[in-house]
Amino acid sequence: MSDNHNQNVVPQCPYCGSTNVFKDALANWDIDSQEWVLASEYDSGHCESCETGLKRFNWVTTQPSTKD
Repeated sequence: MSDNHNQNVVPQCPYCGSTNVFKDALANWDIDSQEWVLASEYDSGHCESCETGLKRFNWVTTQPSTKD
């Protein structure tokens, strides 16, 4: 990743270019916090736009959001 603090990166589908992508992961239920806790993430993912299983993602730069 870049050290440039003026830009953010976003994962992108290498097939259709969409950023509507998801990464597969494993979560455990934490009874104390009453929420799912990420335990592990896998290399695979999925593009919701073109419905393709992904083994890799393209990473593209974007301008940082301006949240007040």
